[in-house]
Amino acid sequence: MVYFFYNIFIIFYRNALKHKVVGCPVSIENAKYSRNALLFNVCFVFGENADTVCYEGVVRKLAGYLTTLEVKY
Repeated sequence: MVYFFYNIFIIFYRNALKHKVVGCPVSIENAKYSRNALLFNVCFVFGENADTVCYEGVVRKLAGYLTTLEVKY
């Protein structure tokens, strides 16, 4: 089963890779795109012990800026 989490904030930790990934996947639906949607993900990758709390807002805001730029222009 595949789950799609678009336009929400995600943090996950991969023990095998020893990294934390802070991301915000985005889906912009519009008929001008092939497949009627543009999908992208803004992610920051950190070391396993990094404190990522201060970067969560940055990732959200960057995803919002990129979405606005794409929709507006």
